[in-house]
Amino acid sequence: MTVDYLVMAGYLLGIVGVGWWGKKRAASKSDFLVAGRRLGPLMYTGTMAAVVPGGASTIGGVRLGYTYGVSGAAMVCSIGLGLLALSVFFSARIARLRVYTVAEMLSLRYGDAAGTVSGIVMRVYTLMLVVTSTIAYASVFDVLFDVPRWVAVVIGGTIVVGYSALGGMWSITLTEGGTVAGVYCLVYALAGAFIGMATKVLYPNLASADEAFATIVKHALPTGIKGLVLAAALSAMMSTASGALIASATVATNDIWARLRHRGRHEAPAGPEDQDDVGSNRLAIAILGVASMVIACLLGTSSRPSPSPTTCSSAACSYPSSAA
Repeated sequence: MTVDYLVMAGYLLGIVGVGWWGKKRAASKSDFLVAGRRLGPLMYTGTMAAVVPGGASTIGGVRLGYTYGVSGAAMVCSIGLGLLALSVFFSARIARLRVYTVAEMLSLRYGDAAGTVSGIVMRVYTLMLVVTSTIAYASVFDVLFDVPRWVAVVIGGTIVVGYSALGGMWSITLTEGGTVAGVYCLVYALAGAFIGMATKVLYPNLASADEAFATIVKHALPTGIKGLVLAAALSAMMSTASGALIASATVATNDIWARLRHRGRHEAPAGPEDQDDVGSNRLAIAILGVASMVIACLLGTSSRPSPSPTTCSSAACSYPSSAA
């Protein structure tokens, strides 16, 4: 287990380092929120492949496979198809609008009132996405390190809030890379369902299906590989939490607070006001990050599984046919 801990510790330190590096590149509002709109297809594809399949696709996808069999892949497949449709039919048009949020796009068509209402709705949605992602990666820390759920939430949440506030979204823009990321999501969906089915065979009596992913990784994978798999899973979940947290802060500052202050929508060259926008977004990320951790602690449970591998004489051997 020492090797696995070192691998995960190296990953967590690495993402904090990336956040610090991003801090130097996020000199303006555009840099902080949308990476200056200048990422190429290769970087964007890798980013979307990490951000889109988050806690819902990793922990949730395996959970659905554990509960429903291969049909559990439907949810994550739908996410992939949606990303493909967005990339093919809408991404170029949205990019040309030079907006930061959906609310800004709606306000161009329907006025500021529609932008404000949609901003409030989107802020609640993105904050809840942060909460669910926080609960997802906390379940991994919970099972692996045998710590209370609230401790897992605080550890993971502090890291996510830290590198999000430092570097911002120097990793998101709208280009053609979303097509490849969408195909990746379809493959990811099947992988999650199959892992969940395998976990059902080995550990049919878990206290919670949400623990399926962390349980099979902890008990079935060899040392070293286990750390790599968990680090990769945490990367997906924490990057989703980070993206949603920045999105929530952006909506709060750009679509709600800025409108209340009657500030302009259009970006300007980097200057005192632009720097103030970056500072406001960092403050919003910190506040919303703490709020999401509190909500995750209230919603999360402290129960842990007591896995016991089964043999072919158990009822689990009939799972593929009975759960399909």
